Amino acid sequence: NGVKYIEYPVEILVNRFLSSPIIDQESGEVLYDTLSQLDEVTKESEEKATEILDIMDQISNAMMDNEEHLNKVLEFLQAHKELFEKLSSKFPHIATFSEEKTKIDKMIELVNSSIENSQNAIDDGIYDITETLPKSEIDLQESIKSNSHASLITEIKFSSPAEGDIRQISDPIQIAKSMISGGAQALSILTQPYLFNGSPEYFIKIRKNVKIPLLMKDIMIDKIQIDAAKKMGADYFLLIQGLFDNGFVSDIDKLIDYGHEKDLKILLEAHTKTEFENAIKTQEYLLLL
Repeated sequence: NGVKYIEYPVEILVNRFLSSPIIDQESGEVLYDTLSQLDEVTKESEEKATEILDIMDQISNAMMDNEEHLNKVLEFLQAHKELFEKLSSKFPHIATFSEEKTKIDKMIELVNSSIENSQNAIDDGIYDITETLPKSEIDLQESIKSNSHASLITEIKFSSPAEGDIRQISDPIQIAKSMISGGAQALSILTQPYLFNGSPEYFIKIRKNVKIPLLMKDIMIDKIQIDAAKKMGADYFLLIQGLFDNGFVSDIDKLIDYGHEKDLKILLEAHTKTEFENAIKTQEYLLLL
């Protein structure tokens, strides 16, 4: 029945997307039928077409604000490829969501791989350190507070899963000294061997040749790695808040408490507002955002 026919199912769809966690075949077909009529409505009434497009934006915004809901929408669309192709031509947001979902899936795969590689490194004895070195005598937090310039913590990293090879593996001592002469107040040194081409050996060599604070940067999942940080003379080690918040690693408080027992400080890395708020709750006072 012209305009009214289109207006009615769109409002139903808005309510379904906003309130129901289940995206069924009927919803998808009605959405496509509605959008297919959109061109005809545009010819009849530009004002009504704009109103319907606004409702479509409400749908897309609702999906973007609810990650679980978005995932269910994407799962439905991916299960009905032909429908997805029709919808994406009329509803560009869906194509964007699909790209974001692919990125999320790749990130999850990367995190799982990183944790698995840390466990492999533990099993292979990579963190079995045979010597004990002293940490620096510098309080990094105080040096940051008292610095009249922007304080730099620079990183020695040869590669990463996301970026591939970053630079040719070369003398870590020379790199460290160059960074310090350039103004670094602390160094972050990758010790993860299999995905980042890092090594506890590099860390030890640098610790023996520099006096500034050092951070052991790794995918920390076990107390064995914290023991290694202590023996290598680390001042700090890294914990990634998101790994704990999303259940990839359990009990961040135990690792923090164990680090404190070893007289080590922790740098907590947070990527989102929620992770930042959870990081604050740990009462660690150096956060990487």
